[in-house]
Amino acid sequence: SLDINWKSTFGWSAFQISCFHGHLSIVEMLLKDSRLEVNQILKGGATALFIVCQMGHAAILELLLKDGRADVNLPLDGGFTPFYI
Repeated sequence: SLDINWKSTFGWSAFQISCFHGHLSIVEMLLKDSRLEVNQILKGGATALFIVCQMGHAAILELLLKDGRADVNLPLDGGFTPFYI
C-alpha cells in the first residue's frame, strides 16, 4: 500500500511540499486520508501549518484550521509558533 507520509531524502513529505507550493487541491485530497500525519516536523521544527503561514497561502491555512488536526502550538526549534509570522 502507499505510504502517504513518505518523506524524500531531503525530509519533505508530499503534504509539506504541496503546502509550500500552495497546491490547494492536492492538500484537500491528502487531508481526506485519515493516515496523514499533518504535524510532521521538518528540520528546524517547521510543520505544514508553519510553512503555509510563512508562504502566505491563506486558503490552505483556512483548510488546515478547519480540518482540526494541525497543532497550532507546535513551535520551531527557536520557540516560535506559526502565529508569530
